[in-house]
Amino acid sequence: MDFHVLRSRRAFTLVELLVVIAIIGMLIALLLPAVQAAREAARRMSCSNTLKQFSLALHNYHDSNSAFPAGNVLVAYDGREWGGYTPLFALMPYYEQSAIYSEGTTSDIAARDPETSHRIWGETISILGCPSDTNFATTDGRCSYVFSVGDWADTSQGDSGVASLNRRGLFVRTPHYQDDANLWSTWSATDSLGKKTTMASMQDGTTHTIVFSERATSARPVTARGVGGRVFLRGGYVLGAGGDPNGVPNNRQVGLNDSTPKIYPNKCNGWRDGSFYRTGLPGGLQHTNHFGTRWADGRAPSTFSTLLPPNSPSCWGAGGLTYASRSMNAASSYHTGGVNAAIGDGSGRFISESINWATGTMDDNVACVTSGRSPFGVWGALGSINGGESSSSP
Repeated sequence: MDFHVLRSRRAFTLVELLVVIAIIGMLIALLLPAVQAAREAARRMSCSNTLKQFSLALHNYHDSNSAFPAGNVLVAYDGREWGGYTPLFALMPYYEQSAIYSEGTTSDIAARDPETSHRIWGETISILGCPSDTNFATTDGRCSYVFSVGDWADTSQGDSGVASLNRRGLFVRTPHYQDDANLWSTWSATDSLGKKTTMASMQDGTTHTIVFSERATSARPVTARGVGGRVFLRGGYVLGAGGDPNGVPNNRQVGLNDSTPKIYPNKCNGWRDGSFYRTGLPGGLQHTNHFGTRWADGRAPSTFSTLLPPNSPSCWGAGGLTYASRSMNAASSYHTGGVNAAIGDGSGRFISESINWATGTMDDNVACVTSGRSPFGVWGALGSINGGESSSSP
């Protein structure tokens, strides 16, 4: 006689099911930050590799032209010329963007102000965007990378036929325009327009000179505001912060006459409130929709200085978007704790936002630096090409 043993299947109890769900939830909670950290590490590495490409392109450009591009690249076409393009535009043939460079120098839109409404000026060029830059893909024509003007309060233009000659960074600023419409026909200083530096200009050493970095592009005003209507530090800047006592001088002739305007970095830094600009800005003014929004434009929004550490506030002297106004623009990113940077020797580094920077006297009549050692610590020393100091590793 065959006996069949009937076995009943025992189902999960509710308690057991809840325990399993709880365990799965705990595993997800433990793994998710690690996954997010891994993704951010990959994004950060992608930005670093892009900056290295720019630095290597700079060397290849130098090999071909026996000089580096100027801080305001001049493009001439069909009787027109415009001197406000970024060095990253001049380097395009050296990082595999020759087609766009060719169209930008030989087409009917060459030598025009690079408004995003124009054909190539409004294109999204993927290599110009950092994956961590959350605003890069919101509109076309953006750029997450900026070039160094050294430890200098930058200006793109001049007044009374005179421009501020910036020799502190690798990209010499000798603006071609007195204003947005008028090209200077003569140059009264001893240096001609479009003066360029060479490898020998980096007297502090190529390993001690910063050339490119990141800056988070601006959000539009509606999305740029945080709690209480405040503006995020990384993509915005303070307008109307010029002269005493707010931080940025508006005298544009420093270095060419006896005028030595003062700067007040700590006063600009004082507009910080955590990750935001604090309330009560000068005249209630701030700007949140221009940084990084015109990739080919080499005027003030496309620069950074080493006057303030990474992820600091940025301050402009004028009460509006006036390119002739002096600016104190900080490098910035959405990476945790700092920014990627390209160094003059072709390498890349991650620069901590806590990098050595002199704070003690930075709100007390600091003269704009035209020569000699930088008063802005290791960060300032990295910005100067011939300050006579060798910066330690950040």
